[in-house]
Amino acid sequence: MAENGKRMTIKVHVVAIFATLLGLLGAIIFTMSLMTANHESLTKSETNRFQSVKLADQLRQSSDDLTRMARTYIVTGNPTYEEYFHEIFSIRNGTAPRPEKYNEVYWDFVTETGDRPTSFGPPEALLDMMKHLGLSRRELAKLEEAKKNSDDLTKLEKIAFGAMKGFFEDASGNLTLERAPDQAFARRILHGEEYHKAKGSIMRPIREFMILVEQRTRGEVEAIRETVVFYQGVVSLLVVATILFSVFAFLHLRRRVINPVLSLAKTATRIQAGELEARASVASPGEIGTLNDAFNSMVGQVHRAILELKIENTQCKQLEEKLRQSREFFSRAFHANPNLIALVDPATGEHLDVNDAWLETLKFSREEVIGKTSFEFDNWADINDRAQILEIHAQQGYVRDFIGKLKAKDGSVIDCSFSTDPIKMDHQELVLWTVIDITERRRFEEALRTRDAWLSAILDFAPIEIVLKDTEGKIVAISRSVADVLDLKREDFIGHTTADFFPKHVADIYMAADREVLATGKLLQQEVVVDVDGGKRYSLNAKFPLPDLDGNITGVCSLTTDLTAIREAETAVRRALVEAEKASLAKSSFLANMSHEFRTPLNAIMGFSQMLTNQYFGELGSPKYKEYADDILISSMHLLDLVNDILDLSAIEADKLALNIEYIDANEVIKECAPIITSAASDKDITYRVESPETLSPLYADRRALKQILLNVLSNAVKFTPDGGKVSLKVTMSDGHHVFEIGDSGEGIPEDKLSSITEPFVMAGNDYQRSQTGTGLGLAIVTSLVELHGGELDIKSNLGEGTTVTIMLPNTQS
Repeated sequence: MAENGKRMTIKVHVVAIFATLLGLLGAIIFTMSLMTANHESLTKSETNRFQSVKLADQLRQSSDDLTRMARTYIVTGNPTYEEYFHEIFSIRNGTAPRPEKYNEVYWDFVTETGDRPTSFGPPEALLDMMKHLGLSRRELAKLEEAKKNSDDLTKLEKIAFGAMKGFFEDASGNLTLERAPDQAFARRILHGEEYHKAKGSIMRPIREFMILVEQRTRGEVEAIRETVVFYQGVVSLLVVATILFSVFAFLHLRRRVINPVLSLAKTATRIQAGELEARASVASPGEIGTLNDAFNSMVGQVHRAILELKIENTQCKQLEEKLRQSREFFSRAFHANPNLIALVDPATGEHLDVNDAWLETLKFSREEVIGKTSFEFDNWADINDRAQILEIHAQQGYVRDFIGKLKAKDGSVIDCSFSTDPIKMDHQELVLWTVIDITERRRFEEALRTRDAWLSAILDFAPIEIVLKDTEGKIVAISRSVADVLDLKREDFIGHTTADFFPKHVADIYMAADREVLATGKLLQQEVVVDVDGGKRYSLNAKFPLPDLDGNITGVCSLTTDLTAIREAETAVRRALVEAEKASLAKSSFLANMSHEFRTPLNAIMGFSQMLTNQYFGELGSPKYKEYADDILISSMHLLDLVNDILDLSAIEADKLALNIEYIDANEVIKECAPIITSAASDKDITYRVESPETLSPLYADRRALKQILLNVLSNAVKFTPDGGKVSLKVTMSDGHHVFEIGDSGEGIPEDKLSSITEPFVMAGNDYQRSQTGTGLGLAIVTSLVELHGGELDIKSNLGEGTTVTIMLPNTQS
């Protein structure tokens, strides 16, 4: 203890070293701050010198600007330069605001451009600005002398200004004498010897001022520089002292502290490597020596303890290896099991572990389950299932194959089989839950029951005959419809073959088809005709193989549809068609013959009635005869139109109308129809408008048929449109078709008539339409002609608004 008291401790050593270093660094920083202050003084001195020279130059420049403005005014007589003169003088004396950026070229720009500044600073005399710089008395006296001489010079310039205006000096020196302006006199003043001497008296003190400023600033700069050099030397000495002391401190600490500590570290490393007999040998006084003794004592005690633990460790390792193997086996079995397994603390209900299958099936993360009860993450579909399982486990110590339901995180329900077993781990009683997901099994069983129910329903209610046979041809199932046909019970068929119920020639047909299906494995369809009770029975028989889950054919399904009624109906329809064709041909022949028989007398009647109407052989006498003859002619023409329409329709129906299909210009056909339609429309004051492109592509059609189509539809539109109405024809191109859209503003067609309006002899049913003459054949002929061209006809109508007929004809050969 006495020795430790005499020596400095490690702490004292470190504090003393760092205190010395901080003192040296503080001295360096203080000296550098003094050096920086001297640099700032040097900069300030240089700046003061520059500002002094600049103001002296402004004084000189203002004198030059005054001289230039005065001389320019004397030469040109322009009063602007006189104004510039006085403004320069006022700015210098501080009686006028000083412009921003007032420099030596300011008045050069003003005199050249005439532009004046827009911003000014406060008025400040040039002499006052010089005083603010802190000039010496001698320097300021020189500037004041130059300023006074410049002001005296302005007196000569003002005398010249007075001579320009006709004012001259009186005995007192005032410009009160008035005479004629004398420009030459003014020039002599500004260019005379006296003026030049006065200018020189301004420049002399300015030059002397600059010499004084240069001498003063040079002395200040030299003094500051000497001080800076001194401080630089001091800083260098302090830096060297700091470096030397740092080296000394490092060597001292390495000897007293670092080397002993490193020696202890090496010994500790050897001990860590297994050299338990190693000891530290640090011969150092103070704390390091004490640390060395304590370290060696501690190592000795640890060495003895380790020797004792080695024996126990060998025994523990053997037990731990057995335990590790047991746990590893349990962990693998636990986590690799495809069933859902969970370890649960029965006291708290908390889940201590679950396997991967549990997490994947119920869609929870491990963090959501471990350490929590099933109430917290809510995985029971019915909480009563859990209560019953726990009750059974409490009674008999385990549970086997309890059927219940679990709920996944997403809400889906899973059918499960539950088993529980008690297990002891780490001295703790636990319960091992094993859950088997039987959802797919239940679904499969349900699907089988559903399929059985479906098959039973099909066999009960299917209207076709169904027979299921095995590979030996024995019936295993049969539909009710088969039993009803043979007037037997379905049970009577099971285990029998087709030969037991049908004649041999019929049974052979069915059984041969069964063998073919079994051999080929493909669908077989055939129509079977058999004699039954003196008649024939037609049926469509389809057979196909019945494979098992492995694809092996285990039977044949036969589906039979009774076609007897269908075949009898087809026979009746064919007979009816033949009779209808005969009747249609007879009708067409009759109409054609009748129409031809009508034409001959009609032509005679029309000819004679025209002769009577035109009175070719003289007057008829009473005017009534002529009126009757007109009626006869009109009626005959109407009857002839009817005959022609009947002939056209008969020719179309008999397929005897020959069309001359060629490429034609639809616009030309429209122009050919125009006179007829326009005449009829003008008689009723109807507006007829045609809208068709001039560059319409050619139409592949019969020219006469197209004209007949347009005339029939347009005539109907005019006929059924009241006086003053509108009829329009619009032609467009769409998807390879010419589209003819004919509209009118007539009364329209009733909705119940639209579907039959194109049939022969059908007319619209309102009063106005019935009052118009017509045969009811026009639209029927139009429809037939459009269909012969491969086109389409569409009629849209609204009562009271009008009708639109759209005709689409292909513009190319189909």
